[in-house]
Amino acid sequence: MGNDRIDSKDPHYGWNLGSFCLSGYTDTGDTPDIYLKTVGNKIRLTYNLEQDIKKLNGNSELELLSDKKGSDGNFQTKAHDMGHGELVIKHTDSEGIPHITEYSNFLEALAYPGADTTIQLFEEGDYEVHLDYAINDKKGIDSKTYYRTSFSFKIRNGNCMVYVFDSQTGAELANGSVTSSGFKIDTALSSYPKLTVKKEILNDGANGLMEDTRFNRAATDGEIFNEEGIYTITAVNRYNAELRTEKKIYVGTNNLLTAYTLHLNDNTPYTIEQLNSMVDEGWTITDNGDLLPPESDESAEPVLAPTAAETTIESTESETTAVQTTAVLNKTKKSPIIPIVCVVLILAGAGGGVGYYVFKNKKKQ
Repeated sequence: MGNDRIDSKDPHYGWNLGSFCLSGYTDTGDTPDIYLKTVGNKIRLTYNLEQDIKKLNGNSELELLSDKKGSDGNFQTKAHDMGHGELVIKHTDSEGIPHITEYSNFLEALAYPGADTTIQLFEEGDYEVHLDYAINDKKGIDSKTYYRTSFSFKIRNGNCMVYVFDSQTGAELANGSVTSSGFKIDTALSSYPKLTVKKEILNDGANGLMEDTRFNRAATDGEIFNEEGIYTITAVNRYNAELRTEKKIYVGTNNLLTAYTLHLNDNTPYTIEQLNSMVDEGWTITDNGDLLPPESDESAEPVLAPTAAETTIESTESETTAVQTTAVLNKTKKSPIIPIVCVVLILAGAGGGVGYYVFKNKKKQ
């Protein structure tokens, strides 16, 4: 058993059997083998057969052979009837568990008009694709030669979203929310974002309460944080650093921190130092974060903390995305327009493109 590159003496030299096409994704990652999917994407793997399987390369003496007892040595599949070419796909999920799917007689099915040979790839993970087939050269006595076309790629979630839920009520917490019971992180079924959580508390300083970072570390999906502090949760796509989401949540009942957190979404949010100065000047901070001016200042109007509107969650097969609206008193915000780019990659034949390679086996598998 072994592999050789195709040389000029080989019946397969100088021509391609066909080409693979991967389509339906939104964008590519930082490397050419990574494809990003978002809500609604249906990534498809198809194969464009360029030859007549009974007259390969226009040569009536070359035909596709039916492999009655074939196997894939790399994937360690059992010997079975592969038919006229078998497509084998190995999908390794985020937990490192491999799943192998075999499509026997794949190339013959392609020869029939209207046959549905599209492979749907819904899940994130690492994919390795093998197309195993055999060619019979009628000129020779021992004329059977076995070949494999192979390539690999990765599918990742392009949303890079992280959701935060109250650990007691289960309600979703928007950026700038306050909870007394703690929160739980949810990456919306995507197992690949890089999560970090920074916790800050307030300590007494010479100029009042000052921020103090207690930790800034990696976090995991489903982790719960219930100790008092201001938490900054950041999710960054491991394969495209420009895709990131950040949310800040306060856990606790401190009035000053409640006001600070609830006003984070303002056009001009308050700093801790500003709030300290306002308290020194006689302002009152209520339990719900409202800022009340000193009683002697009759012309000043109270600054009310923003309230959150209803949040809805929409789901697809393998992803969850949230559309969230926050109503702020006398303020409006425009949602950013996010362009979606669709790219179709057609992988070239042996020796070209992003590349898959065609090898012939020295002996039958």
